[in-house]
Amino acid sequence: MRLILIDDELANVELLKLLLLQRKDVEIIGVYTNSEEAWQAIRRERPDAIFTDIEMPRLNGLQLAERTKSLPWDISIVFVTAYVQYAHDAFDLDAIHYLLKPIEIKRIDDCIERIYRLRPELRTKPTERQEIRSFGNFQVFIGDEE
Repeated sequence: MRLILIDDELANVELLKLLLLQRKDVEIIGVYTNSEEAWQAIRRERPDAIFTDIEMPRLNGLQLAERTKSLPWDISIVFVTAYVQYAHDAFDLDAIHYLLKPIEIKRIDDCIERIYRLRPELRTKPTERQEIRSFGNFQVFIGDEE
């Protein structure tokens, strides 16, 4: 699953990145502290999901989520915030999850599993290395070398 992370506070977005990188089934394709730059990246990179803070300058997380509705592909929205009062607005925008700071790894795991339940096409199985060798120079490798 391809993710973009957005939070105007660098420490928060870096912590989120560290927690998500503990999972082998996600790829972080962008980390942004500027929501306008994140919006450009979302349109360019076509992530499967975004994890976004709500209270940010210029373009807040709710506005960013509203903008994603105009895109021609599905994006799962996960709000990561310290404020419980935005939950109603977040779920009105079809948020897949609402994580409260400080974030715990268990909540991250629950969130990723919820995305997979709702969008099973995003679940990828780890590729195992397979080899076929012949007598001579012909070789076929499938998967990454560990």
